[in-house]
Amino acid sequence: MQPHRPDVLPAGARDLTVPRISARTLGNSGFLFVNNHVRDYPMPGRENFQVTIKLPGDKSVTLPSKPITLPADAYFVWPFNMDLSGLHLRFATAQPLAILGTAAAPVYAFVAQPNIPAEFIIDDQPGLKLDSSQAIGLTTTRHDGALWLRDQPPGPTEQLRFTLSSGRSVALLLIRQEDAEDAWKIASHGTTDLLLTTEQVSIDDTATLTNLGSDNFGAQVLATSSLLRPVDPKVKFRSIRSGLMAGSPTDNPTTLLLTTTQTKPADAPASLPADFKPSNRPRIVAAAPTEADWSRAATYSIPLPKSALTDTPTEQYFLRITYTGDIARLSTNGHLLDDNFADNRPWLVGLTRFAPQLTQSGGKLTLSIYPLRPNPPIFFEPGHEPKPDTPPASLQSVELLTQYTLKLKMVTKKP
Repeated sequence: MQPHRPDVLPAGARDLTVPRISARTLGNSGFLFVNNHVRDYPMPGRENFQVTIKLPGDKSVTLPSKPITLPADAYFVWPFNMDLSGLHLRFATAQPLAILGTAAAPVYAFVAQPNIPAEFIIDDQPGLKLDSSQAIGLTTTRHDGALWLRDQPPGPTEQLRFTLSSGRSVALLLIRQEDAEDAWKIASHGTTDLLLTTEQVSIDDTATLTNLGSDNFGAQVLATSSLLRPVDPKVKFRSIRSGLMAGSPTDNPTTLLLTTTQTKPADAPASLPADFKPSNRPRIVAAAPTEADWSRAATYSIPLPKSALTDTPTEQYFLRITYTGDIARLSTNGHLLDDNFADNRPWLVGLTRFAPQLTQSGGKLTLSIYPLRPNPPIFFEPGHEPKPDTPPASLQSVELLTQYTLKLKMVTKKP
């Protein structure tokens, strides 16, 4: 595809008065890229936003059909002149996500951008039928040789289903951005769908869901009539719409607060060597402590319960360490297991990979926290900066969390 820049460009990287747009084309089809977001800089909304793309043969496409206000910090990709298995999409003000369903009955999933009306402009053709019974609020008009579909509210199951003159079915699925961020492609026996869940997921032949702190799982598929079922037939579940709920629902994540003992307070951080040269950059950068400097760290002993030393296929254990300091190290019997450069967020440590060392030491851990220098040249995410009265090295809590695992399979219904 060929890249194209707009007629009006920002004067430079710091020029925030112009939205960042570009296009990529292959013949008359392609994608419009829009970016009204620049990290750490507030971007304004853009009134009367509309783009015309010149195409070969003195043709052009203008989208959206009417000017809109481009929201602050919005970014997206819109398609134009796109073939949808026999449907010709002139353009859409929604971002393509995935091709789902089956080869005989595809479902094209799109993502609606917040505060931007989604519209689909589709070339009319003889015998084309539209079933919009699932799309509450949709406005459909026919003019200029096209179907103009507007005002469809995005949702996890609402579809626009077209039937071509050949009898082939092609559907459009419009989902919310927050649902797209929790969606995963899953396939079984020639059927592809989106698995929607707030759990952590990995996909291979099955879908493996993990939940840190609760054995309550929820998931559903969006595009087809397939069913979700636990791989383990012993798992109890109940069906909900196009998905399931499994496990024992809990309102609050279960955690175990571990007892810790401080064995040494922190000393002042070591001074930088007189000949220390941070870098050739104009600004100062952080310096890591030497091994000798670690004698200044605060240390804590953390005994683990015996239950945390043995995992099961459905339960694994993690430590959540909340502390302040520069760098933290976790060790057992003098052997370094893991370390963490502080960013003022809890440190999460999986224990499964350290099972042999933990078993050998009887579950005895040592936590070392090197003190943070005053006014450190370190970037912290907004809202996580150290407070002026924060101790240079301190431990707030160490919690033991259980991560639960559930394996799911997609079962396709027989036609």
